[in-house]
Formats: sequence, structure tokens, C-alpha cells
Amino acid sequence: MPKYSVKSSNILRRAVPELQLVCNELVLYFDNTVLCSYRDKAGQDAAVASGASKTPWPTSKHNVMPSRAVDLRPYFAKEPHLRWEKEAFVYMAGHIIMIAHYRGIKLRWGGDWNLDNDPADGWDWGHFEVLP
Repeated sequence: MPKYSVKSSNILRRAVPELQLVCNELVLYFDNTVLCSYRDKAGQDAAVASGASKTPWPTSKHNVMPSRAVDLRPYFAKEPHLRWEKEAFVYMAGHIIMIAHYRGIKLRWGGDWNLDNDPADGWDWGHFEVLP
């Protein structure tokens, strides 16, 4: 049965239970790695400085414990390495959004910030956050 690596599992443990649930189901169908959940001030400042985040401390969903956001990156079995193309993220997002929907969990994807099902407003392809 597919599961996350020890490193991804440890990162995921710092997220809210809803994200843990959908991510642990996602990995059964779609190979991915968990890059980030909780970020402290130094981590958030570094993410903003590098351009990985546009949200200053402490306003990101990553800045609460447990984290209300995770950053994921897809893998593909035929090409066993991280994928960074937009299409790979869109495919992964479809899987996790569907899983969340069937579990009654409302997610926002960083590829569709305004939730209009049009990724034109997205830029943070691996970001997923739980909504109230």
C-alpha cells in the first residue's frame, strides 16, 4: 500500500487532521511528497523572500499550529522524480479536491485562489488549505 516517506509523514503531522486525512488518501492514488505544513516566522520570512509565498508572517495558513495548509509536489511512477510542470499540479489538484469533496472537507487550491474553477488566478500550484 503506498504511503508517505518518514520525512513527508513528519511534515504532514504538523497539519490539521482534515489535511492529514485527504493527503493520506491522496498518496494511495497519486504519488506526491509533502514539502511544508507549519512555518515559523523565520520559515515564512524565507518563503516570502524567495518568492515561494506572497503572504507575510503571521497571516499565512501555514503560520498556525497545527497548520491549515500544506504544500505538495507530484511524482510520477514512470518518471520517478519530482514534477514541476503546471499540468502535473493540475492533475494532482483534481485528485485531492475530489477526495476532500467526498469527505466533506472544503479546500482551497493555490492554483484557483478565488474558487471559480479557473486556474487563471493561480500561481501556488502545490498549495492546499482547509477553509472554515
